[in-house]
Amino acid sequence: MGSYIDKSGNIQVEGKAKKSDMDLLEQAKATWEHWADFRERRARSRNYYRGRPEEMVWDPDTSSWVAEDDIIADSGRVPTRVNQIGPTIRNLKGQFRQIKTQRLAYGRNREDNEASEQATEALRASSDSNQTESVDVEAFEESLVSGLYGWKVTYKWIPRLNLEDCYVQRIDVARFFMNPDFSDRRLDDVRIIGEIHDLPIEEVVSQFAKSKADEKRLRKLYDDIAQKEFFREYSFGFDEKDALDFLTPIKPDLCRVIEVWKLEYGWRDFLHDRVTGTFELSDMSEAEVKDLNMMRAEEAFRMGLPQPPEIEIISKYEGIWHVTYLTPNGDILWEADNPYWHETHPYVLGVAQMFDGEIWGLIEDLIDPQRLVNRITQAIDYMFGASAKGVLLVPEEAIPDGVSLQEFASEWTRFGGVIRFKAKPGVALPQQITAKAIPDGIFLWLDQMHRAIKESSGVQGAQLGQAAPSGTPGNLYQAQIQQSQTTNRDFIDSFFEIRRQRDLKMLQVISQFYDEVRYVPVAGRRPDGKRYITYNPSRVRNITWDVVLTEATDTAATRQLFEDQLVKFLDTNRLTFRQFLALSSHPKADAIATVIERMNPLLMDDTQVDPAMKDSLMAQMMQQAQAGDPDAMALMTQAR
Repeated sequence: MGSYIDKSGNIQVEGKAKKSDMDLLEQAKATWEHWADFRERRARSRNYYRGRPEEMVWDPDTSSWVAEDDIIADSGRVPTRVNQIGPTIRNLKGQFRQIKTQRLAYGRNREDNEASEQATEALRASSDSNQTESVDVEAFEESLVSGLYGWKVTYKWIPRLNLEDCYVQRIDVARFFMNPDFSDRRLDDVRIIGEIHDLPIEEVVSQFAKSKADEKRLRKLYDDIAQKEFFREYSFGFDEKDALDFLTPIKPDLCRVIEVWKLEYGWRDFLHDRVTGTFELSDMSEAEVKDLNMMRAEEAFRMGLPQPPEIEIISKYEGIWHVTYLTPNGDILWEADNPYWHETHPYVLGVAQMFDGEIWGLIEDLIDPQRLVNRITQAIDYMFGASAKGVLLVPEEAIPDGVSLQEFASEWTRFGGVIRFKAKPGVALPQQITAKAIPDGIFLWLDQMHRAIKESSGVQGAQLGQAAPSGTPGNLYQAQIQQSQTTNRDFIDSFFEIRRQRDLKMLQVISQFYDEVRYVPVAGRRPDGKRYITYNPSRVRNITWDVVLTEATDTAATRQLFEDQLVKFLDTNRLTFRQFLALSSHPKADAIATVIERMNPLLMDDTQVDPAMKDSLMAQMMQQAQAGDPDAMALMTQAR
């Protein structure tokens, strides 16, 4: 069984593939092709970001499209560029990294405070293990390049950590697709979404095979694909992302896997239980629900309680996300209804700029000024190359007898050179000509283009940290920084808004799959001195969560301020020394506390010191401390 593309570009199947599977594959392919313009614009923006634009221009002489660099090279010049977009994006990434935030999980009820602390620390620990700070910078960079960015939140085995945990992966938008007719920037009107994967056959077997028979079937499927003439003809040379095809892997030794999430509608039965306040999807029959109601009624009668409301079956025509992993032949590797409790797909998507369904990034706004900068720079380079630079004009009569033209030129240019000749009446002396290569105003025009890029991006001199001209008032310089930040405020704020949705989905996945008590490391130190918190899934589940991003206070400056306040509390006896060590962020605080507990006899447990002896020692130390003994005072202070 296999597939091929007919002359109309449609998928045709050979063999006995199910029509519904081929329809899904055809729909996914059509959705992918609708994003071709976006991928082309993204590739163009990426090339300008890297400083290697590959523009095609119309050549009237050959009546064809020709690379702009080829035309420049044919004229004998080397293409010259001054990349202004790259430093601009790097500056914005630096601004993004300066914004430190912390995630706080909130339950809707006051009694959920303890669970909120557990959920907050679990979310923070998962974010740290996923290195989301760096992943988010890459996503922010993608938002500036293409305008579309996002993450995929799943639960899987992570070999790097040697554990099963919530996994956050940045979406490769060049491999991504969804229905192109969406108009809501929150993407609530998405009906089909997915991506294409190129995996080694071993990874395909690892992900989808549950037995040796499954392994044999998977290897057979992809062996068949490799033997088809269509794939042999078109798979070679696909070594760049710009050449991605929906059915063909980028390298012939990889297997194409197509992941499709689709919102499928149908009549579904829900159980409405007024006792527990739940409304859940169920596959229980009416007879089973009737038996359950009778059991509850009998139990309430035996306990002398009022009859509880009956559980109702309510049928609704609703959509449920269904996931399917397909081969390019239409074979199903795995499919299932949505396995996540959050009842939606695992993707979290954001758009930087969107209008009338068009998505674009900041770089698209900077391409035209950058092209003008490149053209002006190329023109300046051409003018320098074509101008006279110290050309020596020598009348033939002025060359002395017995001296060749080459010897004359060599002596002319030699340091301290001397040429002896007899002046002849009416014969002009040799002269060296240097032409003015650059016309007035061209550098002013170039500077205007540089300013246009800075104004469009909001990255100007003040934001770059450049020194202000002499005499510039401080408030004006600060206003320029504020204005630069305002220009980019929409990009950054909208990104954090989507990242908050990502963190909420992470928390939902954690709540679902963390089914055992586990110890989660905490940031800093808890008031009880512990560096971990006990995560109890029974307390965290079944709570409606929200995630809030707040400005991070765990910075070097705030830690030092907190440490200074602790010292003041210690000096005024508002904190004991042991309480101070428990709260201090000093790197040796734990070591000091351990030494004190080990060496101070007043803190030893009953297995080390007899209780009666400890009481006697306490009274003795108190007397010595009152008498002014500094050692006794230190031991008493440590023991408080």
